[in-house]
Formats: sequence, structure tokens, C-alpha cells
Amino acid sequence: MPLPLKNRTLSHDRFQTSASLRILTLKEKSHSRPGAFNAGPFRDGHTFLEICLVLFIIVLIAGAAIPLTSGIMEKQRFRDCAQEIQNLARTAKHLALVQQRTYVIHINRDRLVLEPKLLAGLPTATDSSTSSTDEPPPTASTAASLANSTSSDSSDADTQSAQPSYLQSVQMEYAIPEGVVLTIRGWLDKEWSNPEDRDWVFPPTGLCEPLGIRIEKGAAYIENIFDPVTAAVKEENYYFP
Repeated sequence: MPLPLKNRTLSHDRFQTSASLRILTLKEKSHSRPGAFNAGPFRDGHTFLEICLVLFIIVLIAGAAIPLTSGIMEKQRFRDCAQEIQNLARTAKHLALVQQRTYVIHINRDRLVLEPKLLAGLPTATDSSTSSTDEPPPTASTAASLANSTSSDSSDADTQSAQPSYLQSVQMEYAIPEGVVLTIRGWLDKEWSNPEDRDWVFPPTGLCEPLGIRIEKGAAYIENIFDPVTAAVKEENYYFP
């Protein structure tokens, strides 16, 4: 017996409602499932504009940080130059006290050389070869004296090699970096001047000449005034633009 029209309409509505509920349930499951593709208006991910905006911010921060970092590194290299000069002065004072001999720091525009005073001013191999061409041939007495001096030098060398390591002569050298200008000022000087083979003497008494050393590069400079008793920096003035 067929159902009445009213009952058939109600059954059809219930079927459509249950089908709609099933579709909604499947959509919710597809949204909650990780990695599921969502083609709706609220899909996961980022747009091309968002990615470009993030990249622009990263480039902007990097561009602002690079000049700041390079300036810090340049300032540190400049300070390292002043620190090397301080280390050389402390080393000269320490060697003079321990070995009980005078040490000298030869200050030039491009380098500082630390060595014992006995070695200061000795002729080089080029000087000796040049002077030997101008001198007459040695006589017998001269040859004998040269032989005696050679034997004494060899004995001195043997004595030097037999000495403890802390008593052996030390020679050190520090080259001024390119672009850095070095000037000095003595304790009686009023102005900074260029060092022309200036000797900074460190006697065995532990005292040294009070000296000021200034390094500058462009507008930046560091001035160090060394104490004659400790050979350390007692006053420092600096400027970094």
C-alpha cells in the first residue's frame, strides 16, 4: 500500500538532512586532518605578498647591521694596535729587570723593534760588505786581532747558548698597520712629533723614559701616556667618530 503524500515528503526531507550532516562531517574531518588539501577560502599557507614582505624586512635588518658590524671590527683592530705597543713596552721592562741589561725599543713610523742595547747600532751584512771594499787589506797584527775577536765571539755565542732561556737575548718587532700614523711626545715636549729613529730606553733599574705614543687613523686616535715606573699606561685619551 503506497504511503500518503505527506509521509513521503517528510521521509524525503529527513534523507536530505541526514545527507547534509554527513557532508558537513566529512568536511570537518578533512579540515582537522594534518596535511589535507583545503581548497576553500580559509586554506593553510602564506601568500606571495607575505613572503615578499618578510624577505624585505630581513634585507632591511641585514643592511642596517653590516655597517655597524664593520665599524666595530675596525675600532677593535685600531685598539689592538695600541695594545701591541703596550705589550712591547711591558716586555722590554720585564726583560731589563730579569736579565739586568738595558733594552731599547726603536720607534719608527712604520715599525717598533725591541732588542738589547748591545745589539743596537751594529752594522748589517750590507754595511760590512760595503765598508770592506773601501778598507785596505789587513796586516798581520790586524789578522791576529780579528782572530782573537772571532774566538771571543764564538765563546760568547757558546755562553749565550749555555745560558737559561730567560737570560737569552730577545728581539721582537711590531709593524704598524697600513693607514695608521704614529707620533710620539717626550716628557719635555709640548707637541706630538714624528719619530725619527727614536730610542725608548729601558735600563735594568726598572725605570724608563716617560713617553707618550699616539696612533691615529682618519679622525680616530688613541693617546697613551706611559708611566716611567711601571711602563704601563697611566693616562689614555681616545676619540672614535
